[in-house]
Amino acid sequence: MKTIFIVNRNAKNTYSLHIWERLEKKLDAGCEVFKTSSSYEVAEIINKERKKNPKGPLYIIGVGGDGTISSVINNVIGQKNIYVGYIPAGSGNDFARGFTLPQNGKEAFEWVKHCQNKGSAKSFDTGFFQLEKGRNGYFVNNMGIGLDALIAEKANSSKWKKRLNKWSLGKLVYPFILLKEIIGFQRFSLNVTIDEKNTSTFSNVWFLTVANQQYFGGGMKIAPNADPADGELDIIIVSGLAKWKLLLLFLSVFQGKHTSIKGVNILKGESVKVQTNANMPVHSDGDSIGEAVANKELNITVKPNSFQMIRLFS
Repeated sequence: MKTIFIVNRNAKNTYSLHIWERLEKKLDAGCEVFKTSSSYEVAEIINKERKKNPKGPLYIIGVGGDGTISSVINNVIGQKNIYVGYIPAGSGNDFARGFTLPQNGKEAFEWVKHCQNKGSAKSFDTGFFQLEKGRNGYFVNNMGIGLDALIAEKANSSKWKKRLNKWSLGKLVYPFILLKEIIGFQRFSLNVTIDEKNTSTFSNVWFLTVANQQYFGGGMKIAPNADPADGELDIIIVSGLAKWKLLLLFLSVFQGKHTSIKGVNILKGESVKVQTNANMPVHSDGDSIGEAVANKELNITVKPNSFQMIRLFS
């Protein structure tokens, strides 16, 4: 059995390193630590460790934000002898919320050690997307088209987010960007086909989110009934709302109360085909991945039981 820790040195504007410095002193002998700055480095580390430990078991613990754990999981899909753990050290930490993990770094570290000693694990789903231009990949939290993808893109490049992260307030940048972008955002139309059967058309759409778990945007409970182990994805389409009502939605979404608002449409299925009438930005786990091309299909499917995470139950 081997355990490696992959620490994102840039998470939360490098604050992740301060969290890790306090935890590293408690590491067991034999553990290896890799500090990374990109998803490419994460992929290289995991590929090398897999070759060194072809029969496993190999425990890979991600330390950072949602992007960090997403990068780790993207590189272990379908590997039966690899087990994932997570210590949240980012600004949003929606993965920890959605997968019911400790959100405090110290508590998460102790949780990982305890679960590993018990030797128990549980399999979880991911979503798989394929864009028209060939870009494809997996998401563990959610992916989205439209306004939420635009907000994620602006937030990730925001100087204010970096400044606010120093006081653990980085997620406050989202409502400010929302207020700015909502004014000029051009709503769009889309067709959605669930499980190759039922096709629905929506107009005046603000955004579409495909969720594997409940949370996005730093604690917004966008998909209250999503379960990352049920073999299905939850699809949330917000359309036909006036701007003031959209703001009301974002006030209520933290408690998951937005589902009663007219114009919030919730679907569920194993596969989703989306076709927009205009080019629209797309994000996967909060990272911009390009555009949904007008009148071209974006295909999204669930991948049941595609990775294993250490847990206290099996």
